[in-house]
Amino acid sequence: MEQGMPSSRINDFIQDSRGFYWLATEGAGLVRYDGFEFKTIDMGQANLKPVATALAEDANGNIWYANTNGLVKYDGLGFTFYYLQQPNDRINKIVINGSNEVFAAGRTNVYRVGGSDTLEARIRKSQVRINDMAWYDRALWFATDSGLYASEEKKAAGKWYGLAVAADKLYAAGALGTVYINGGGITTLGENPSRRISVQSSKQISLGSVGLTIFKDNQILSIAKTNGLPDQDYEGCFIDYSGVVWLFSNNGLVKLESAAVKLYSEENGIDSKVYSVLIDGNSKYFAGAANGLSVIEGAEVKNIVDRDFPYGVVLALAEYQGQTWLGTERGLIRYSGKSFQEINLPGSIGGYVFALRGTADGLYIGTSSGIFSYKNGRVENVTERENLPFANIYAISEGKDGSLWFGTYTQGFIRKYQGNWEVVNQLGIVSLDSLRFNTFAAVSKDEIWTGTLSEGLFHITKDNFQNISAAQLNFAEVRSLAVDDGGKLWLGSNKGLSTITKSTKGYTVNQLNAVGALVDEGCSAQALEIRNNKLLAGTARGLLIVSLEELQEKRVTPKIALTQVELYFGDSTGLEGYSSGLYPFSNVPSGLKLPHDLNFLSFTLAGLSGYHPEELMYRYRIKQQDAWTLAGNRREAVYSNLKPGSYRFQAQVSSDGENWSQSEVNFSFVIKSPIWQRWWFITIAVLLTGGITYWYLSDRIKRINQRLRLENSLLEMERKALRLQMNPHFIFNALDSISSFIFKNDPKQAVRYLNNFAKLMRLTLESSMEHLHPVETEVSILKNYLELEMLRFKGKFEYEIEIDDEIDYDVGIPPMLIQPHVENAILHGIKPKEGMGHLSIRFILKGDLLICEVEDDGIGRKRAKELPKRQDHRSMATQINKDRLRLLKISKSDEIDIEIIDKENHTGTKVIIKLPAESI
Repeated sequence: MEQGMPSSRINDFIQDSRGFYWLATEGAGLVRYDGFEFKTIDMGQANLKPVATALAEDANGNIWYANTNGLVKYDGLGFTFYYLQQPNDRINKIVINGSNEVFAAGRTNVYRVGGSDTLEARIRKSQVRINDMAWYDRALWFATDSGLYASEEKKAAGKWYGLAVAADKLYAAGALGTVYINGGGITTLGENPSRRISVQSSKQISLGSVGLTIFKDNQILSIAKTNGLPDQDYEGCFIDYSGVVWLFSNNGLVKLESAAVKLYSEENGIDSKVYSVLIDGNSKYFAGAANGLSVIEGAEVKNIVDRDFPYGVVLALAEYQGQTWLGTERGLIRYSGKSFQEINLPGSIGGYVFALRGTADGLYIGTSSGIFSYKNGRVENVTERENLPFANIYAISEGKDGSLWFGTYTQGFIRKYQGNWEVVNQLGIVSLDSLRFNTFAAVSKDEIWTGTLSEGLFHITKDNFQNISAAQLNFAEVRSLAVDDGGKLWLGSNKGLSTITKSTKGYTVNQLNAVGALVDEGCSAQALEIRNNKLLAGTARGLLIVSLEELQEKRVTPKIALTQVELYFGDSTGLEGYSSGLYPFSNVPSGLKLPHDLNFLSFTLAGLSGYHPEELMYRYRIKQQDAWTLAGNRREAVYSNLKPGSYRFQAQVSSDGENWSQSEVNFSFVIKSPIWQRWWFITIAVLLTGGITYWYLSDRIKRINQRLRLENSLLEMERKALRLQMNPHFIFNALDSISSFIFKNDPKQAVRYLNNFAKLMRLTLESSMEHLHPVETEVSILKNYLELEMLRFKGKFEYEIEIDDEIDYDVGIPPMLIQPHVENAILHGIKPKEGMGHLSIRFILKGDLLICEVEDDGIGRKRAKELPKRQDHRSMATQINKDRLRLLKISKSDEIDIEIIDKENHTGTKVIIKLPAESI
């Protein structure tokens, strides 16, 4: 309850398929546990007592539990109640078969969940009290005081208390022991009386009055109150997916994370400060303490302390010739298993024996006076015999090649290899007497590990040297070292027990919090030993025995759950208004849609494992980001200032930081855009802006078109006015010619001239109202005009008109555009010329251009300007034509041009007019 459990009285305990733990309690009802926090599931029913007596999970993941009124189904969000017709019957077991049928066992009755809200009673013929129930081989099995039953058929006599099914086997615990049934046969697992049983994979556990028994791979491990099991009156046991054993009682929960670790402490009579350890050839465990010796054999603990042991602190332990040897403050002691005998060391100055090592050729003894050996009942001073330096020997270690190393504080190391003794002050590039080593472990004659109290750990070979500093180790004091059969280094420090492994990336330090702490002054270099895959460690709390095989057992990758989502700067309850509901069992909000200003979120994770949940490692990411964030053992992920968008939060858990769980958290949520960034707001704004822009542009275009139409109308009227200005010019010239014939009394020519004049006037009037007329019409006007001029200036000139074959009838030309230049050629070029003149008119189609050329062989413009002019005549045709072309160019924005070329030596003039070739 100090860890947050709402009730200490537990009637049942399970782990569901999601990885959550569920507790059936008295006083709090149904309780969920995620390995870190307990949560009471509130039913909201005032008439129901907060009592739960049994638990089960169905195939759909629903949690069923029994209370005083009947059964309750919890689907993660709400409850369904099935009431007992006999409310005084207490349900102690819930079973769900392969067809998802739910059965409940009371004292003597069996109930089945039907279609109504009440339980159907299935009255058994036998009225014997039901202790447990299970579904096996298509039948309900019952453990009772009178036997083991399959339905009504008795399968085994005796008293049976617990049942469990796994791997097509039915396991039963009873007064005669623990058995399993496979088909028709019954096989005994253990003979100790048992009351409860739980099975997971290849491991089975049973709980009896003696204690806990663990069955695995034909091996049996018993844990009793005498070797570490807390003293409680247990109601039941459960083994979870990760192999962790849970025991529940009226006083709470007891968790056994690994059967590999057993601690013998003051509760077992062992002194808390263990200075030396030993595993002998008979798998007995010895612990040397400040006040005596402890011997552990199986479940029996024998402590020899105080007055029965007058030798002081046991500094070293060794096995030699089937006997146990002790190095103490009073010298060397031999222990036969029944009595102690002091062995005198001749020549020894002090009584302290710091180190012992039993080998094939004798027992070697490290003292404050040097090295001694014992063999065949005879003690010899090796230091004097081999002429070795006088030194205090603090530790002895044997390499895999038989080399024997002796550690000194002042003289480096002494090594014995193949019968030869030598002082080793230098190994490779390292001077061994330059550092003060506190402990060491030999690997071979050319390789050792050494530990210090301040400078970390040293790995020294004849070819290499590596220092793993205190900062890298995360602790300062290396107090004991041992190398296991796989070459892994184990070390005890002021912060506990750790391992060192070497890889291509260097050395990796793994601190093992699971096996207790090696702390306090007094844990010496002799406090760590590995033999037969067992590790003994002397700790500040007593003797630690570790099964390395069990410790290194591969664990199931834990599952992970999202247990809480909240606003980082707010209240988690504030999220309910933005969600569509809750996710079952985790009860975090689903369909979460947050406004843009609530974009600070935190997510709380839980690795659902009973095995050292505090050491699990997490990583998480938001799906829009590819990279994972490695969070270590931090269970909270915080995101601030998230931009609007759709997100998916993902998280995984790992027990080693490398192998990540296949199951992962996937939580989707949305940060909504501010109203001015919503699609509908943008759509309306775009449509409104577009509408206003369209109206403005349409109105502007309409006004521009109106102005252009007015300008074109004005230009057209101006062009018509210019054309009409030319008509009086023609009329004047024509009448002038007619009057000339009348004056000369030539009526015949006057009538002919008058007829041609009438034709010309008719064509001119017809074309004057059009801005374009066919080139053929223009040619007809020119021919009539030229005929009139030829009558007027008889024998003075001749003309020719050429029309390009590519010019069709529908190619248009502005009316009367060519005539003024033809008139100028006749009057100002050819008339003043002596002799006959020639006039050429050409219409050429070149691409999109209509080119009109008027060429004469008259006197040219320069000489014409030198001639005297009539005072009563002012020629307006040329200026009018230029104005017409200027207006055409403005209105059409096309290539319109006029070019007047004076021919060489004043031999005439050539006029070139370029117009767009327009269709009528």
